[in-house]
Amino acid sequence: MNFQLTAEQGAKVLVNGIAKSGTHLLKKIVSLAGYQQHPFCLGAAHANRAVVAFSEQHESVLGPGIEIGAADPTPIHELLLRQLIRAMQPGFVFNGHCAFDPALARLLCEEKVKIIGILRDPRDIALSLVRYLIKHRHPVVQAQSEEQLLHAVLDGLVLNPNPRVQPRTMRNLAESCEAFLPWMDYPNTLTVRFEDLVGAEGGGNEDVQLAAIQCVQAFLGKDMARAEEIRGKAFGGTRTFSGGQIGGWQSAYTPELCARAEQVFGDYLSLTGYIAKAESKK
Repeated sequence: MNFQLTAEQGAKVLVNGIAKSGTHLLKKIVSLAGYQQHPFCLGAAHANRAVVAFSEQHESVLGPGIEIGAADPTPIHELLLRQLIRAMQPGFVFNGHCAFDPALARLLCEEKVKIIGILRDPRDIALSLVRYLIKHRHPVVQAQSEEQLLHAVLDGLVLNPNPRVQPRTMRNLAESCEAFLPWMDYPNTLTVRFEDLVGAEGGGNEDVQLAAIQCVQAFLGKDMARAEEIRGKAFGGTRTFSGGQIGGWQSAYTPELCARAEQVFGDYLSLTGYIAKAESKK
């Protein structure tokens, strides 16, 4: 965790992470700590819907391009992005799915947006994504089983959220996770783990959950005396909630899937501590 206790009361707060990593859970915890939830989600869709699409010929007037998004990083002119952020009143928390971009980090700092990033074991992210696709009968599912879809995700399946607008790059899950890592070392950014926030109801530990909530409150400059109350209300009830269990991948993955996941996510798993570095070299 890399942060300074300099948060101002009423600041804007961005909860940022890969899709299915627990951003809605973290957003709920921040709201329970005293912020209002805002439906705005910072992602590539806003670049695709911008009143002026990014073009180098407009940079002299609208500023350089800043990439937003995780799987589909898409440039938006700096001035247009500032307008989006400034349209939100202080005291709100919003979520986002954005890989690290130094220009984005600088802009958020200049606009006094506090950033809380969330990590989750990517093996569970993949499982949560697949079950979400099945539940909502996504076209990619067709007659495929959960195991087949997991293989597809681990092998690099990419879902284009806006097939009418082709971004410059489409990242698979492993690439998206790796592109998120630099946020962990960025000043004035707090990084928390999904596994620490879910508590006993999600297969975690209540003491660890309480400590993680207190870290969030301290970062935001909020009264930590309410941590126990927040802990009791945190689990479940969010828009995309679908179980919220830690380590579900262990019972869902076949030995072949386990080996493939370690091959795909190996460096990320060791860098984030989800497996020991020695184990990743087996």
